[in-house]
Amino acid sequence: MVAKKPCAAAFAELQAYGQPMSRTTGSLLLEADTRIARAAVNNLLQAPLDDAQFGALVSFTFNVGIGAFSRSRLLRLVNNGEFEGAEREFMRWVKSNGRVLDGLVTRRSCESAMFRGDVNISSPRFRRQDCGQLGAAPDAEELLDIRTGRP
Repeated sequence: MVAKKPCAAAFAELQAYGQPMSRTTGSLLLEADTRIARAAVNNLLQAPLDDAQFGALVSFTFNVGIGAFSRSRLLRLVNNGEFEGAEREFMRWVKSNGRVLDGLVTRRSCESAMFRGDVNISSPRFRRQDCGQLGAAPDAEELLDIRTGRP
């Protein structure tokens, strides 16, 4: 996997595209940034998925990394066709550096909702912050750190 740039360097690089960035430019950058995660998910999957499920797994993999996804219980559950368990598994991955982060809770809520087909991210009315209202939340089960894949 390619090493990520510090946020300041990435922000400076984005300034070259102008502000506000056009939808076309943003789409091209997103496509390029997610190419590796999409290929990894495609290669690791053994179960047939719809586009929303695939997209949710790509978002997850892009965030936690290919290695963490490849070793995850989430992938095992999906490949075994245990989609209800997989849907709940997203919400275990909400910690970073030992702390539960609100942004990760929101992200995982979106991914979980998308995986179960409860949200259409292609809708012009989609707002990421609305995912928290869909009922997904970390439960008492052991939460995992996105940096280590461990509690």
